Amino acid sequence: MIQKITFLILLVAFTLSLLVSGQSRVNSQNQPTPKQDENSKEKKLSSAEEREALRQAQRPREVDRVVDKSLEYILGQQRSDGSFGASAHYRTALTSLSLMALLSRGHVPGPTKYGKAVSKGLDYLLSEKRQDSSGYFGNDNPGGSTKSGMYGHGITTLLLAELLGMGVSKEQEAKIVKALKNSIKLILKSQASRKSKGHEGGWRYSPESFVSDLSITVWQVMALRAAKNAGMDVPDKAIELAIGFIKNCFHQKQGGFIYQPGRTPIPSTVAAGILALQVCGIYNSIEVRRSADWLGQRPPQWTDQWIYYSIYYYAMAMHQLGETTDKVAQKKVRELILNRQQKDGSFPEPPNSGLEARAGPIYRTTLVVLSLSVEYRYLPIYQR
Repeated sequence: MIQKITFLILLVAFTLSLLVSGQSRVNSQNQPTPKQDENSKEKKLSSAEEREALRQAQRPREVDRVVDKSLEYILGQQRSDGSFGASAHYRTALTSLSLMALLSRGHVPGPTKYGKAVSKGLDYLLSEKRQDSSGYFGNDNPGGSTKSGMYGHGITTLLLAELLGMGVSKEQEAKIVKALKNSIKLILKSQASRKSKGHEGGWRYSPESFVSDLSITVWQVMALRAAKNAGMDVPDKAIELAIGFIKNCFHQKQGGFIYQPGRTPIPSTVAAGILALQVCGIYNSIEVRRSADWLGQRPPQWTDQWIYYSIYYYAMAMHQLGETTDKVAQKKVRELILNRQQKDGSFPEPPNSGLEARAGPIYRTTLVVLSLSVEYRYLPIYQR
């Protein structure tokens, strides 16, 4: 009798467990599809946020400290008219680099001390004296022997294109668009001017130059790329012509980019060539791959000429090549510059400084910030 009762109890328990399990499956199957999609999206969003948080956590605090101290130094160099630079030499270019450095840390026009500095500097750049009737920003020292030339023109055009959509006032935005249209026309006109054989499609110091070089060309193509990304009209033909010159600066035998046809590769030009092709939309050509291998064997060194802009081109180009290469470059850039910051936040003349000495501490410090802030990814031009 006891065995019968026990059997019946077990049978009832088993039946109830089946009913509960079945109902659970039905409830699970009847969950609304939108809710499942919503949960899936939440997981993806959470995963992306976690990756970003991890990336920030892995960045040494020293990087943030050096960048912020550099920006304090740069901020202290702003003049009452909104410009940056102790003398008239390269003032338009230095102001543009200073504003770009502030933007690269996320400081957009606004009520903060940094935001006010950006707005004031932008007003300076948009004033009538900075851009001449031809659309040229490079004549920033009228009557003087030293001017920023097409370097300054490309840098300022790049900055203005990056600023569109970053919280500028409606009045400033209208002025930026007008200035950009004229600036782009100047770049295109300069590219189309008569050039020596092998130099077609590039740019040099003055808009009318008969020859081209890779270092100035990379600033023009960055400016054109940023302008196009901002919705400005940039002809595809101009990019095609630029690609032709950039590839003509590739040294087939030594496997790296050169300053001009007939030269030999050095770290600054190899990195500049990679970056130039990348902003033209070419990320995996034989020239890019071989040049990346070249830099893997011979990265920038402190004793190199043009080390500051070499580091900048290197950080930008390696970032575009992917996470693995980017991490290697970040480590190298930090080793080169983190411990060289001076007490006031600026950076010193390198051993083989050349013109980088004459350009001054604002130039050197802004390029350090722009090299380190590739990690922050605030500027549109840094996006992969």
